[in-house]
Amino acid sequence: MNRRQNREPNQIDAALAEAKHSTKPLLIGATLAEVVAAGATIASKLPAWSVSGILVGVPLAAFAYNQNRKAVKATKQLVQLYHYDRRYHKYVTRWSLTASDNPDFWTGIHHAERHFTAIRPVRYFTWNVTRRSDDDLPFDGAEIRNKRASRSASGTCIFHDFHKQKANLTFRIEFDPPLRPEESVDLAFDVIVPRHKVSNIEMLRSRPRPKIPLPEGLDYSSTDISYPIEKFVKSVDIDERLETTHHGLQALLQQDEFLEEKAYLSSGNRFTIDRAQVDGNSVVRLKIERDRPPIGTTYRLTWEPPARKAIGAN
Repeated sequence: MNRRQNREPNQIDAALAEAKHSTKPLLIGATLAEVVAAGATIASKLPAWSVSGILVGVPLAAFAYNQNRKAVKATKQLVQLYHYDRRYHKYVTRWSLTASDNPDFWTGIHHAERHFTAIRPVRYFTWNVTRRSDDDLPFDGAEIRNKRASRSASGTCIFHDFHKQKANLTFRIEFDPPLRPEESVDLAFDVIVPRHKVSNIEMLRSRPRPKIPLPEGLDYSSTDISYPIEKFVKSVDIDERLETTHHGLQALLQQDEFLEEKAYLSSGNRFTIDRAQVDGNSVVRLKIERDRPPIGTTYRLTWEPPARKAIGAN
């Protein structure tokens, strides 16, 4: 694998590449101007001072314009970073999918770990899981367990109860007083959702399609990268008895597939599909481990549920 493929996608590199592309016509024009000026000097058709101005001024103006575009790009990126109120040192999100008391649904158990430092005052942390529509899977019976939170300075971390917001099931951890700049917090908790995913492909096909669709028959667990993150870990453990197939990965950037990011994750064991033992049960584990994931990326871990007749659902 060559060095270009090994390089991590980087917003600064993208900005420099765009600046180089944008100023290429100017640099070509400047070179042509030098050729014309040289020819004019030989032919004595222009005064010497005019030729000198062209030879020096045009390339200098092109160079200054090129550098100014780079500076504007870098400034915009710094301003964008300034508007984030936190940066994550560790961001772990893990779902475990198991059978439920209803054969049409799977129970989801979510384990979360977050460690971040405030850039500006932070009043609360929000966790949520989204349904595709208000008529989609119910959130009845969801609960929070194993709550843990600690701050690097004085203050409290208050776990509030769940509430429904449109198609979201969400809760907040309030910081009192708000986290101060450069103060850090370490959070961990588990969320149990008794009916989190459908168990069969027939029910999946009756669900509303996501705004950015997947290949037919695939369900998924997704995470949006909305903050700077140093270490990102996302995984889904699926009990092998659930008989899922076609496990995979989809990476999105805004409204398009992010094929370069998917290739990057797949090239260095940053995305893996393995078998593991959890509490005595065999599971299929889909896992992403990514340092500094690009902001704005959405990661989907995907699978295909079995047909209803294969699992004996009504």
